[in-house]
Formats: sequence, structure tokens, C-alpha cells
Amino acid sequence: MYLSAVVLQELNAGAGEMDLIKYLSKLERSFDDANRLVVPNRSDWSFTGRVLSGIVAMFGFDRIKHARLTHDCLIAMSARRLGLTVVTHNARDFNAISQIRRINVEDIS
Repeated sequence: MYLSAVVLQELNAGAGEMDLIKYLSKLERSFDDANRLVVPNRSDWSFTGRVLSGIVAMFGFDRIKHARLTHDCLIAMSARRLGLTVVTHNARDFNAISQIRRINVEDIS
């Protein structure tokens, strides 16, 4: 199992309580120590832009939806680079991403 730094950022942004923030710091260290923390690199950012452009062209999403998909695209491009499967409750957005740039998605809803 791997943890995306993008997911970690989202969890921290919504944490609020100090106990949860401390837990997330511990979780981050654990994944980092195990060399299983996935951090987007330059090409992940570049491909994210291309995928977002393709999604806008294919589905006509407005800028608000486009912005919300940025994190999902970063997660997807990082996972793709490493040959990982994205495990999510949000398969709809990841399936849209996969139509532009093939990724492996597992829906656990």
C-alpha cells in the first residue's frame, strides 16, 4: 500500500483537531520511512495539465470542476508512473481521467 502526498495534503487540510493532525504526521512518517509515500514529480504535473485539457475538451467541464480534478489527476498520474492502482470511493472522476490517460482504478464504494 502507498500513500499519495496529495491525499495527505487533503487529509491535513480537513483535519482541524490536533489529535488527528498528530496522527496524520505519524502516518506520513510511517509511509515515508517505508519509502511508500508517493510525491508528484515534474512529469506528473505536466501530464496533469494535459489530462485536464483533454477532459475539458471531451466533457466540457467548467473551470470549477477543472480545478477540483487537479488533485485527482496528480494522484492518478503519480500512480500511473509507478504502476500502481488508485483505490477510491470516487471512481467516476478517476474513470474520466482514465479516458484521457489510462490508469488502473479500483472502486471500493
